[in-house]
Amino acid sequence: MKKQSGFSVVEALLCLAVLAGVIAAGLYVFKSKDNVTKSSPVNDEKVKSLQQKAVDEINQHFSDIENNFQAEIASASATDELCERGEKNWKRTDSHVVRCSFRKTKFYGFNSEFRQTILQLENTLIAKNWKVNDVDSISSYISEYYDKLEYKKPDNTYLISDLPKVLSGYKKDTFSVAISYSEQPAISASESSAAKSGLKYGLKYALEDVQAESPAGPIGSEYFTAEKYVNAEKIFEELNNKFIIALAISAEYFRINR
Repeated sequence: MKKQSGFSVVEALLCLAVLAGVIAAGLYVFKSKDNVTKSSPVNDEKVKSLQQKAVDEINQHFSDIENNFQAEIASASATDELCERGEKNWKRTDSHVVRCSFRKTKFYGFNSEFRQTILQLENTLIAKNWKVNDVDSISSYISEYYDKLEYKKPDNTYLISDLPKVLSGYKKDTFSVAISYSEQPAISASESSAAKSGLKYGLKYALEDVQAESPAGPIGSEYFTAEKYVNAEKIFEELNNKFIIALAISAEYFRINR
């Protein structure tokens, strides 16, 4: 019997399924600058242009805030860039196939009264047309924590860095603002070395954690990350102020929905 040439219908369908999987897996594979293949759209020229536009707008937002907020500005700033794939499995389905975001964090020091100054910052954001989340905002945390816990009492044991940080409580278009706060780690000589170490770690964490751009999906879903973080020790050394604010502005500059 003569052997039939070509594929059967089943074999053809299997080949198409495999090919579709290969295309889907490699859809966003680009060459990085060091010529190593990375599953990321970040090296695409169009996406690079969108990223630069977002960076320029973030810098402009910082300038607008700084022109209306009285504080000393640290020379160092942190950046974090993240591109991630959306999850689609039996556990979860994200609305995006891929998204990229960029975050920049700057640091501000002041010696004036904390409550008044931090609320001045919120008023500056509102005046610049940032929309406020009534739950995740400076004013909500001041009224719910700072005022009720009486931070200003002489025997107060609470620290400014104990206040909840603003995760993304102010938004404008695709931009959002996160804010964290800390005191200078000036600790009484009577405290134990363990207490000093623990307190200093808490103050450092308050300024360092906010620098990271949080993924929308689970850890490990990133295509690409590029961090340039600032050690809080450098901020404490440069800004010799009683209070320090870390203010981060993020932008989602590229997204493909599912």
